[in-house]
Amino acid sequence: MRLGAHVHLLDERQKLTAHSVRLAIHSILTMSPSLSRSSVCGVLGCGDTPTLAEAIRLFRTCVCRESCQPRWLVMFRENEVQNCLFFILESSTNDDLLAGVAHLLDDAFCADEE
Repeated sequence: MRLGAHVHLLDERQKLTAHSVRLAIHSILTMSPSLSRSSVCGVLGCGDTPTLAEAIRLFRTCVCRESCQPRWLVMFRENEVQNCLFFILESSTNDDLLAGVAHLLDDAFCADEE
């Protein structure tokens, strides 16, 4: 297989990942009943660092909004979600992503104490 074909396959795989991330983020934004631990973990498992950093910012906004905060705090108590966040902290080398996850966890812990 030529290098161009490999790049094309990689592009198609990234498009699928980006599409599934967009669908999960849409359900998060609309606070649809389909919002679940698996959709949040699916977003957190995205391999695209810029997309993941933006998703973390979105999650942080959701944690800070009083209207949806209780639902998000329940979500962050789930071991599977925590494991996804801890994996990012352990394995990422992107400063923006690491800072975003740290701020997200800080906001969630502070909100949970209230």
